[in-house]
Amino acid sequence: PNGNNIKSGLPRVAGVSASAEGVVESGTVVTLSTGTADAEIYYTTDGTEPTTASTKGTSVTISADTTVKAFAVKQGLIPSAVSTFEYKIATTDAGAGAGIDTGD
Repeated sequence: PNGNNIKSGLPRVAGVSASAEGVVESGTVVTLSTGTADAEIYYTTDGTEPTTASTKGTSVTISADTTVKAFAVKQGLIPSAVSTFEYKIATTDAGAGAGIDTGD
């Protein structure tokens, strides 16, 4: 009868958001955040579901196509839902000498 735990009286930690998503430059540092003060964020970068045994932190360096999954926890609150962020590394088309410094 209380499968979604809404009536437990405990609030839920706010979901995790990311400072960037989608196509990024290699080496981009993405900041993970939650609207719940003092909550801890756990994440994975291999597409698996995160747990409290996963990496804890708020910054992830993206250097390859990556799926980040993250959630937030705080003592006495229901953990947030898992958020998923997909990243692709931007490819540059160096045709016609674009971006080449000839030193002239």
